[in-house]
Amino acid sequence: MIRPAVRPLATLLALAGLATTAGAAPLRAQWSLGLSSGVTRFDPHFGDYQWNLQPHAAWGAQAGAGLGRYGLALRVWTASSTQHLDASASVTDPHVRTTTVDLAADARIVGFGGTSLLARASGGRVLIGYTPDQVTLTTAGGSTAVELAPVHAWSWGAGAAVRQEIVARWTATLSVERQMFAFDTAHRTGSAVELAREGFGNWNGRLELARLFGTR
Repeated sequence: MIRPAVRPLATLLALAGLATTAGAAPLRAQWSLGLSSGVTRFDPHFGDYQWNLQPHAAWGAQAGAGLGRYGLALRVWTASSTQHLDASASVTDPHVRTTTVDLAADARIVGFGGTSLLARASGGRVLIGYTPDQVTLTTAGGSTAVELAPVHAWSWGAGAAVRQEIVARWTATLSVERQMFAFDTAHRTGSAVELAREGFGNWNGRLELARLFGTR
């Protein structure tokens, strides 16, 4: 039993607890699976290595988890282009594909209704591979087989996104991101071959469609 002298204090504490519960937005834990498509714009520096720099279609997938304002997603993103080789090569324009596997962290900056503005940062690995991965060069002394070895590098990036709840448990996210990476290169300058470590940065525009699971 609460004594009459302390009943007002108990009442105030109970009201304060109710106000706090009503005013605090509950944290929502959610999981998501989704697909994405869009466009990759390769770094103009790739033009020095005879890449086709036209924007190319890209696609990917992601699995994510979120709690309140924050989210984390494991993503795969891939795009392809062509690289022009010597005219004597058995394949003069092999396909070159970049595939990125990374973790992307989101933070909601502001939200209104079912729309949210997000800041995004990412880090992972990028693979650059060729098809075919071996060509033959014809020279005056005969022919030489050249291996087009894959390139592996760490990648990092940042960007912004707008997310919209479209129907129950489905969201669409439009994002623009800059992806950076660096790897060792070799190119000919006159009669010499120069070795260097160079940095590159691609622009990615994505439209992500995701299905949400978990609490609402």
